[in-house]
Amino acid sequence: MTDGPHYRRLADWMFRHPIATVMSVAFTVRAVVALVLNVTNTWSLAPDAHQYLALAEAVSAGRLDSFWPGYGPSLYNSTRVFSGQVVFLFDLFGPYRISAQLVAVFY
Repeated sequence: MTDGPHYRRLADWMFRHPIATVMSVAFTVRAVVALVLNVTNTWSLAPDAHQYLALAEAVSAGRLDSFWPGYGPSLYNSTRVFSGQVVFLFDLFGPYRISAQLVAVFY
């Protein structure tokens, strides 16, 4: 492996921006894990992710009031900051698990 100018520039940038380097590496690893989990259809990034996915799908479909009566609307209102973003992505792209996982990966 050569130690050319490209590697030196990358190393210099990494040493000048350590927080951005750590953030980039963490984001990349989490995104790869999320993509692998979606391709293999094994599990989500969080144990309770199925609740948030079902909740976002119900809100997107307009059936929040009939979804888990009492608990569904309460859960949505208490997690609106995260769930609202997932609902927006579900409305935009459809109810795909990767939408919610990429929001979690970003955070």
